[in-house]
Amino acid sequence: MAVAGGGMMAQIAVTNTYVQTHVEDRMRSRVISYYVMAFEGMLPIGNLLTGTIAHQLGAKHTVTMQSIAGAVCVALFKYYTRSVRQDTPHRSAEAIP
Repeated sequence: MAVAGGGMMAQIAVTNTYVQTHVEDRMRSRVISYYVMAFEGMLPIGNLLTGTIAHQLGAKHTVTMQSIAGAVCVALFKYYTRSVRQDTPHRSAEAIP
């Protein structure tokens, strides 16, 4: 549980840092508000869904389903970032302002 909690805290910190550093200054507050709404607002819905599934199937099967869904999300993310990286032309260091 400590490792899972540490991982969750790290994910929250990294995501928050990424959002704040990669958004234009004039749009930062709007993007942060959407980020908080999506992250915090969807949490109760996910908790309700997870609790319902755990009640019906049991905790063991629910955690197994969540880990499979997480692995699928990681695989899709890796596939997407590779395809985007291949489609995006690389800029040389001289072209960067």
